[in-house]
Amino acid sequence: MCQGARAVAQLVKKGHIDPDGLPFFSKSQALEAVSDPELVDAICQGCPFQAEDCDFQSQTVSPLPSDIEPCGGYILLRLLILNRYIDPSALKALNHD
Repeated sequence: MCQGARAVAQLVKKGHIDPDGLPFFSKSQALEAVSDPELVDAICQGCPFQAEDCDFQSQTVSPLPSDIEPCGGYILLRLLILNRYIDPSALKALNHD
């Protein structure tokens, strides 16, 4: 499981996200600002897939092609932050194990 998905699961478990209270989101909203340094620091830096399997965070693909997207967990977290369902500060208390 990617670190973004783990983070979402932790936030649900800790009561920061109520999955039953969320509306349907359009993915295009998440990509309005794909480079979110706070989200990258909280999620991507601890992700086990970053080094070899993540094209979105790849250091070897520059510039990134426009069709490369972040993982689903990153997209969902970005949507939750953009739509004010979670505060970015909630990400700081996550475990990265």
